[in-house]
Amino acid sequence: MLVVDDDAILRELVARLVRRDRFCQVDTVSNGREALDRIRTHVYDLILCDLRMPEMDGPAFHRQMRTEHPELAERIVFMTAHAKIDEYAAFLRDAHAPLLSKPFPREDLDEILARMIGPTRPRRETK
Repeated sequence: MLVVDDDAILRELVARLVRRDRFCQVDTVSNGREALDRIRTHVYDLILCDLRMPEMDGPAFHRQMRTEHPELAERIVFMTAHAKIDEYAAFLRDAHAPLLSKPFPREDLDEILARMIGPTRPRRETK
């Protein structure tokens, strides 16, 4: 999984939760341009992406993904506190992408991950 967000604290928190609860590899980057670079050399099953970022925002990243990686463009979940701003509302409506509204409860993250990549694996008990 790839987490794309310019907020380093949120980016690392989401990555840590996913690693711990899903036992999967999570990479992080701070904007869409870095995400495109990473996707060229790594394989991801899901991307959690902020909408509002410097250099390349979520909508520009999504447009580029539709061109370069159309199958993975369908596996993007957007995160934002700006869903009602006109430019983003129109984009979200047209993109038909899942959305996590910041700040989002952990249950919302868990629900979207379960829907997109499957249920959480049971934890092994340590002795």
